[in-house]
Amino acid sequence: IGYGAFYDCSGLTSIEIPGSVTSIGDSAFHYCSGLTSVTIGDGVTSIGDGVFSGCDGLTSIVVDDNNRNYDSREGCNAIIETATGRLIAGCGTTIIPETVVEIGYGAFYGMRGMKEMVIPKNVQRMEDDVFYDCTDLEKVSILGPVACIRQQVFYYCLSLKTVEFGHGIGEIQTSICLNTPDEIIVPQGAGQYYKDRLFPTLHPLICETDADGKKTFLFADEEYDPFALPKITTLKRSEDLPF
Repeated sequence: IGYGAFYDCSGLTSIEIPGSVTSIGDSAFHYCSGLTSVTIGDGVTSIGDGVFSGCDGLTSIVVDDNNRNYDSREGCNAIIETATGRLIAGCGTTIIPETVVEIGYGAFYGMRGMKEMVIPKNVQRMEDDVFYDCTDLEKVSILGPVACIRQQVFYYCLSLKTVEFGHGIGEIQTSICLNTPDEIIVPQGAGQYYKDRLFPTLHPLICETDADGKKTFLFADEEYDPFALPKITTLKRSEDLPF
């Protein structure tokens, strides 16, 4: 199935990829807004980026148990590359398994109905546009020491209120948010660490939480240059963290 083969086929509601199909190209089902369920056959060995991006009604993704290259482990409603633990495509009902280590380009692009997403502690990298245009998304919790969060991860997430960072996000690339959330929650003692890695426009939103859940906005009253770059853009080893 080639690049953009079923682009904007809004009347398509269900897909079953037979075992005879070996490859699904980039954006193959892009903006198939009527699509609700997908089944991937056991013969698929290659899946491109953004295969279901913009399929905002998608709620079920199942990979055949006999497929050796991809899986939908633990009934997660997603496509995961088995050998690497890279989540390639998800939907509005996806629960990311603990064994996922990377979230691929545009994995949840344009998905609806998703209010909250938890990024497990083993995820090391989030590619560009992961949650692009997820307009229902209100909260994202990133639990672990992700080495790199790339660009436009939360672009056009118009309902986004809370981004919660765990211990030791290494590199946060430019323009992760187009519209700003209400708060960026970080662990106690980590405020300055994240201030150094986020754009100045996000600094007033940084708040630390203590053991009782009390929030303190550390930089709300500081003046900042809206055109300045983050102070630190290089990776930092999680074991070197001061918190």
